[in-house]
Amino acid sequence: MKDVHPLFVCVLGSFLLIGCGNKDASTEVLRPDENAALSQRLEPTQRPVLVEAKALQPFINLQQLPEAEVSDFRDYLHGQSGNRSALLQFREKLQLKPNQVLVLGIEKPSQQSLLEFPNNDLFASANDLVINHARMLKTPVTGAGKGEFETTEQYQQRIQAEQGTLKKATAHLNVDLGRLEDALNYLAYPIPINVLSPSSEDSAQYDADRQVMHIQASSTNAAGYYDSTVSKLNLVFSASPKDAEIILGNLRDERDKRNYLGFILSMQQGQLVLEQAILYQHNNNDGRYLRLATINPSQLYLSTRPLNADESNKNLNAEQPYPLQQKLPFLFGLKHYRNPEQQQAEPELEVRPPTEEEITQLSLNVGSSGIEGAL
Repeated sequence: MKDVHPLFVCVLGSFLLIGCGNKDASTEVLRPDENAALSQRLEPTQRPVLVEAKALQPFINLQQLPEAEVSDFRDYLHGQSGNRSALLQFREKLQLKPNQVLVLGIEKPSQQSLLEFPNNDLFASANDLVINHARMLKTPVTGAGKGEFETTEQYQQRIQAEQGTLKKATAHLNVDLGRLEDALNYLAYPIPINVLSPSSEDSAQYDADRQVMHIQASSTNAAGYYDSTVSKLNLVFSASPKDAEIILGNLRDERDKRNYLGFILSMQQGQLVLEQAILYQHNNNDGRYLRLATINPSQLYLSTRPLNADESNKNLNAEQPYPLQQKLPFLFGLKHYRNPEQQQAEPELEVRPPTEEEITQLSLNVGSSGIEGAL
């Protein structure tokens, strides 16, 4: 790969790896000066802190605990669901910095589309989830009730001791960028790319004259007949003919491979910046991830059109550029946290039969309207 190439592409083929920053490497080997940095990157305390431990308070209103959502997220963190451990191993192989975030997503129902992340609630929901998770860990759980042979004083002392133990154990529990990364992957639905599927509008083309590759990943948003849309995420980047051949070879391989597109972001002054896109393969059977290419896009944009075009839905045609190397409009921390304890429930409407006075007044109003209309 030429050193003067404006936008690098790290490509992993069946028998070849062109390593970033080391053009002579034929295998993925850390440079000597990166060994110490990698060991530091693996320490969770090295990730930027979004919410300090002292600012996180336990829930008071136990009736509004987001228990189900947090419980599922806790299962994901502890490996009882999803593929977090494999994703963390993949992150380690990519040698990402402490302030970088890898967002790939996991396949499960009710996810928010990573393909349309600027337009949905993904990042705000991730901020809520990590704060709710930390607050839940600090919230005392209802322990065993007063024992038959336990005095009231002993019971109260036991409860106080349990609460003291919990408070001590969670005294330094904060919310860092690593936990936000977990939440983003837990909540996001991946971006599959299947250029061979006749039912999808995914595609990949290479312009050899301009040395530019254009990859499209599509998604259908089902609604009414004239309201359904097809969204296409367009990824445009520079690539040498050799790199393009390897990438297209993987995307067009008829063997059972699942190709996806993800993103690498970085936290800069409290906001995330979209730095790179990553093409990868993921096997759900063994959970492993395999990098195909790490890309600096020259363009990234979403094009939308009606699934069933008609004069009435021309307004559904749109094209939206995604910001590259710019701060995304997502904010994190307690200032931007939607506290479930402060969200008001829908007011209950009072339902009662009308009084005789109200019926009489209503009759008079109707009669008056009829007279005015006749005049």
